[in-house]
Amino acid sequence: NPSWMIIRSLPTMATPADDDVISHMQAYYSNKLTKHLLDNNPQVRTILSWKQDADTLTRNIDATLAKIQSLQLSDGSWAWFKGMEGSRLITLAVVEALVRMNILTGQKDKAAIKRGQSNACIIFAEREQARVKLKYRG
Repeated sequence: NPSWMIIRSLPTMATPADDDVISHMQAYYSNKLTKHLLDNNPQVRTILSWKQDADTLTRNIDATLAKIQSLQLSDGSWAWFKGMEGSRLITLAVVEALVRMNILTGQKDKAAIKRGQSNACIIFAEREQARVKLKYRG
C-alpha cells in the first residue's frame, strides 16, 4: 500500500540532510506529520515500531521551525542557504509546505512565519510578481 510506504519513510526524513531551508522544511514537515499521525492514531506506533516519543518529536519540530524562521530574510522571503538572496521559488516552496501542513493537521501554526514578516512575505511576493510581469512584457 503506497500510503503505508510513505508513513514508514517519515522517520528517515526527520533530520535535515543539509543546512538549507528546504532540508529543514522537509524535516519540519516530516516531524509534524509524524506527531499528528501518532497523536490521532496511536496504533500506528505499534504497527511500525516507531520509537520516537512525543517530547522528542516536539523538540525536533521546535528546532526545525526555529531554523526555518532564522533563514527568513527581513523582506519576508527565504533563500535556499543562509547568505543567499531571497528566492521567489524557495519562498513559495516554504509557504506552500506550511499551508499544506496546516490543512493536513487541521491546525493553524501561527508561529510558522515570523509575526512581523508575514506581511513582508506578501509584499515580497507581490514585488516579484510585478518584476516577472515587467520582464516578460517588455
